[in-house]
Amino acid sequence: NIEAIQLDVSQAIPLGLILNEAISNAIKYAFPENELRVIYVSLIQSNSSDISLMVRDNGIGFPENWEKVL
Repeated sequence: NIEAIQLDVSQAIPLGLILNEAISNAIKYAFPENELRVIYVSLIQSNSSDISLMVRDNGIGFPENWEKVL
């Protein structure tokens, strides 16, 4: 679900980098071999100044102690 949103370059480049990293990490780390890989991307503008980007997948998720690693 991606809306048509106009961004200036100072917003579009960081957004593109974040999106690229999120998708790359999902592909690289979220899935075991031979698993169906589904990645959902949503970009929604909620008002004139707020944009919400959500990237999620059907991968294995975080380990139980992921908070301690961060």
